[in-house]
Amino acid sequence: MSLPTISGTAQLLTDPKKALTKTNKPMATALLKFTGWRKVDGKWEEGDSVVASAIAFEDAARALAAFSKGDNVAVTGMATLTVWNDQPRLNLTLSACMAPAAKQVTERAAA
Repeated sequence: MSLPTISGTAQLLTDPKKALTKTNKPMATALLKFTGWRKVDGKWEEGDSVVASAIAFEDAARALAAFSKGDNVAVTGMATLTVWNDQPRLNLTLSACMAPAAKQVTERAAA
């Protein structure tokens, strides 16, 4: 069975921590917050959120390390679920990290 892959835009809750593996390859870790949005009475409101621990290696690590706490990032990664102190934790091993694409206007502004 393969691990599920997650792609989406998340906010960095921490500055990425940079390090090197035992074989001197770059790695980076950070906490990511994925937020669902919903439209209520014509206005967008923040919905439920999920926090994930992310780890990235090589190119994805260099890309993640270029961002800072509070930045939005578009990520793709394999997801695993672990339990720590009786609490479930979502972990992502990132295969890609980049700046999110510009939002497209989906509704016309009133003239």
